[in-house]
Amino acid sequence: MDAMILFLLFFTMIIAVGVFYHEKSLEFQSEMVRIVKDNENKIDSDLLLKDKQRKIKDIDLNYDTIMHNSMGTIDFKGFVNGETYLSFQGDLSLTDGEINALTESSDDLFDFLTADNLE
Repeated sequence: MDAMILFLLFFTMIIAVGVFYHEKSLEFQSEMVRIVKDNENKIDSDLLLKDKQRKIKDIDLNYDTIMHNSMGTIDFKGFVNGETYLSFQGDLSLTDGEINALTESSDDLFDFLTADNLE
């Protein structure tokens, strides 16, 4: 009987720790999403610097892709003009107290942005 009580106590503690960890993880994810949303203008600006011919009309971030990486930055992915194949990825980093955005275009987005405008 004592072994059963100890097992139930141990099992309850394991569940409680798991629930606590899950709640903290959700809070951390929510905070990263908030930071990305608060700095969308920096992400947009970095992408638009690459758009010499002004082909980008709309920039969409995929909030489900936001994650913390081992280097301490927040990674994200998105796409432009409603076309998922025109994708990019990037990160937000904190340097000297300021949040900076750095984006990298997919090959398709790079080709789209650098192709001569035939219009």
